[in-house]
Amino acid sequence: MPVVLSFDVTGAEASETARVRSFFERLGWEDLGANTFRYPRIGKPGVESPPEDWFNHVVPALMLFRAFALAAPHRVNSVTLDVNSSTGYRRASSYGTPPLGADEISLFEPHRSASAAYDEAGDGAWFALEEWLGEIRFPKPT
Repeated sequence: MPVVLSFDVTGAEASETARVRSFFERLGWEDLGANTFRYPRIGKPGVESPPEDWFNHVVPALMLFRAFALAAPHRVNSVTLDVNSSTGYRRASSYGTPPLGADEISLFEPHRSASAAYDEAGDGAWFALEEWLGEIRFPKPT
């Protein structure tokens, strides 16, 4: 049951939106074009689609998009999030996937892997995603 995110943003450099696309793809989302992404990816012959994993693939992608949308000088003109999904985790029955550390989350190769636009340092965008995931912390009381 898919999750589909579509957005229109102005004021972002092409390399920034390319990095967002690569991050979504690394988290197991399929790039449908025109800033539209679907999770999970539709299966392809000989390629198994990943199971739905909200803790480690959907929620981080939506958090990443929120951070991107708040970054100046971006201006989000429109966003739609369509969800027809059911997921869960039960420790006692080993059902589903618990929240995992950044080094344990399955990441996938984006289809633009050779593009310098999303990965200016050769592999910097991939490591930046893992670093970002690893730095997310629950806020301390003030």
